[in-house]
Amino acid sequence: DVRRVTLYAAEPAGTLPGPVAARFGAGGYDAALFFSPRTAATFVSLSRASGITAGAAACAALCLSANVAAALEALPWRDVRVAARPREAELLALLQGPAITEGS
Repeated sequence: DVRRVTLYAAEPAGTLPGPVAARFGAGGYDAALFFSPRTAATFVSLSRASGITAGAAACAALCLSANVAAALEALPWRDVRVAARPREAELLALLQGPAITEGS
């Protein structure tokens, strides 16, 4: 016998939190971490809807994989970096690489 139970469900956000949208739109973030293509695509969609896409020009997008980076191509990121392997530790290691504020 098999019994199916939903233990986890993720729903995309409908809007960006106001403080996040304001800071991103003003170019206030040095880097943003993206773990999945779905999250990346949702961020692109919500930033477009909020009219804050220009804020990406001040920010480095740190991506878990090339597929995640591809989902972010619509925004004018200052820098896009992809983890050496699709593991959280590898993604976080991008924060330790060349200075985020310098780009690469």
